Amino acid sequence: MEDENLRGIKGWLIFVAVGIVLTPLLMIRQIYLDYQELLNNGLWTALTTPGFDTYMPAWKTLVWCERLTNGGMVLIWFYIGFLFFYGKKSFPIW
Repeated sequence: MEDENLRGIKGWLIFVAVGIVLTPLLMIRQIYLDYQELLNNGLWTALTTPGFDTYMPAWKTLVWCERLTNGGMVLIWFYIGFLFFYGKKSFPIW
């Protein structure tokens, strides 16, 4: 039988819940700001167009891999939030 005092998010778990909710939102905001700056100020063109001093063929691949990794991390944080708020036993592992 489950103790009623152990149900819900109380005490120090509130801090965990706030962190789990805010982390993916802050990540999305930062990713947006970073890529907005990269794409809007001509830096993307300078990095990925042959003939510019800053051109390097690997830049485009590197930036795309970074975008995929960042997107994956955001998805993982949403999954962690799901595990936490639904009380799944695998949450502590993640």
